[in-house]
Amino acid sequence: MNPLSVEEARQAILAHAEPLPAVPLPLPRVQGRILAQEIIARENSPPFDKSLRDGYAIRFEDLLNGQGELQFLEEITAGELPTKTVISGTASRIMTGAPIPEGADTIVMSEQSTFEASTQLVKIDDPQVQSGQWILSKGASMSEGETVLHPGHRLQVAEIGLLAELGYSSVKVIPEPKVAHLATGDEVVPLTESLQPGQIRNSNTPLLLAAIQQSGALGRGLGIAPDDPNQLWERIASGLEYDILLISGGVSAGTKDHIPMVLQNLGVHQVFHKVQVKPGKPLWFGTLEGENGKTLVFGLPGNPVSGLVCFQLFVLPALLIMQGLPAQLPFQKTYLAESFEHFGPRESYHPGTWVTENMVRPLPWQGSADLRTICQAQVWIQFPPGNKTYSVNEEITVLPRNP
Repeated sequence: MNPLSVEEARQAILAHAEPLPAVPLPLPRVQGRILAQEIIARENSPPFDKSLRDGYAIRFEDLLNGQGELQFLEEITAGELPTKTVISGTASRIMTGAPIPEGADTIVMSEQSTFEASTQLVKIDDPQVQSGQWILSKGASMSEGETVLHPGHRLQVAEIGLLAELGYSSVKVIPEPKVAHLATGDEVVPLTESLQPGQIRNSNTPLLLAAIQQSGALGRGLGIAPDDPNQLWERIASGLEYDILLISGGVSAGTKDHIPMVLQNLGVHQVFHKVQVKPGKPLWFGTLEGENGKTLVFGLPGNPVSGLVCFQLFVLPALLIMQGLPAQLPFQKTYLAESFEHFGPRESYHPGTWVTENMVRPLPWQGSADLRTICQAQVWIQFPPGNKTYSVNEEITVLPRNP
């Protein structure tokens, strides 16, 4: 089977990705999740006419050019109910959030009024006063029975406050996909070990777990498996219980690249192997239908930058779909700040940085093991297949580096 193009591979993956079944979660846990139910206002909000300022509740008609002397009735604080009706020539002291007393139609702020204790008179001086000011009417924000949030809405901090105001302690949302990562290779050792000749540290697991977390999913590392089919079988089998399994290494054409064979023996159906992309050509993708749903399996190249590119181009869109989000990646058009020579038959992604708001510069890069340069990059510059010298100011496509 010939390697797929980048777009063919992405579409093949998305054909197997679907939103996870909705589950009820308590409010603190739904932050960032996608709502899977309609949210109906159970009562009016506010449930009563309330004051928006500290001041006095009055009748607007009692003022002449914003001035008047009114008889003090009572003080109403938030949480208390008025006991007296505001009739002509009277005023009640009121606090922010307190119910508006019967008869009142306007609030005058404390700064525009004075109270004389000896005479129990309230003196108003507010030339800019308007009828109905500083009163929030019953149901002004939401009416009982009104749909205030729809399925597909991402729940952020303000939405959680709104749900609490409406009395929802839990709501149905699309849960976080659960993603496992397995590093492989006889040469790969844990971060805490001193390197011996020929060894490298496992940078893939921390890198990809961070990318998984940033995507909104839950990640778990399965450790490091040596290039032994029996040990690989055991570790990979444990990862097939997750929504997505990522495996780094072992998918190229070397004598110790056992991953495709082990996955086949475990019943994972291969959808494709190899993509016309640089870096990332060895990418492997397959699926397993299990009792608890489908697992998507990605065999990523072992070099960390290759794995990172494959994560953003291919894994991230699947994770977005699983969370009920659009899978589109934020490609955008811009211009080259300097010339660049591209060689080869694969679509390439080269690290670059912005030099102005609409010009990018390709960075000098040592290849798919060079993470240091990627830390300086802000975008991936996309170069189509084929040999070409790109000129200064030539239009190109970039993808913001995320993660």
